[in-house]
Amino acid sequence: MTNSPQSTSSDLPSDAIPPVIAGLVAAAGLNPGVLLEHLGVPGPVEDLMLTSTLGLSLHQLETLREEFRKENEKSAEELMADPKFAALIENLPFTRGDRVVIVGDSITAVATSWANILGVILQHRGIELINRAVSGRSSTETIAVFDKTLALNPDWIVLMIGANDVRRHGAVAGVRLLSLDESIRNIKELCRMASEESHARVVVIPSHPPIDPSKVEENRSAGTFWLVEEVESARQAVVAAVPDAFDVMTHLTVDSSYWGPDGVHPTAAGQRKLLRSIANGLTSTSPHPSNQ
Repeated sequence: MTNSPQSTSSDLPSDAIPPVIAGLVAAAGLNPGVLLEHLGVPGPVEDLMLTSTLGLSLHQLETLREEFRKENEKSAEELMADPKFAALIENLPFTRGDRVVIVGDSITAVATSWANILGVILQHRGIELINRAVSGRSSTETIAVFDKTLALNPDWIVLMIGANDVRRHGAVAGVRLLSLDESIRNIKELCRMASEESHARVVVIPSHPPIDPSKVEENRSAGTFWLVEEVESARQAVVAAVPDAFDVMTHLTVDSSYWGPDGVHPTAAGQRKLLRSIANGLTSTSPHPSNQ
């Protein structure tokens, strides 16, 4: 495709970008390597694929990236202004020089997700956070590409997966992707791979908070949906079965302000609430043996 001439940000106001396009780009998670990292696609090639797919110029793409970066920095600053949250950050088990890799689903992949906000905060403490989340990936698919994560030589791997395992497909039949036993086995296998093939400490945060019950039928008619009770049972089962796993709901209050329009993914405010809960859970995790 032919790219439009480069221009300054002043002649491309944010409202010139169609909201549907901005939403698609946000859902893709605009961090280098997040969308296509498991394919080994370098940043410039990824940019070309994104612009071609979404019908954006490279300048529009960079403008969106800059907007997301500023939003994450603002969220980080506002959260750190809260002494209680700042205390949580001080008590995280990571230390200067650590590399923390987040492997999550679409909630984590969003450009303004909890993981990207945390990345801004940790950067100021000399800790590197790499977000390797990809939307729609099941635990089976994560196993198939996990070597790419291990190749990063992480000190920590935070797995926030499992929700897509209990996803159902088909407006009528509603076939479930994986059984609960399969999901637990896969998550345990990911932990085994990390312990045997790297020095990383693994922390598992299973699934995600319950979906909005009022949106189940609407999502069912679209062909892909989650059942509230299955998301709940999966989370409880993984917490019970996997060492160091913790229940994200322990410190999280979910209300109508948490969910976006689809009733599955958090709003910006919801992502902040999720980060608080995750930070609470991580503070109870023992430091990596090499940091003790």
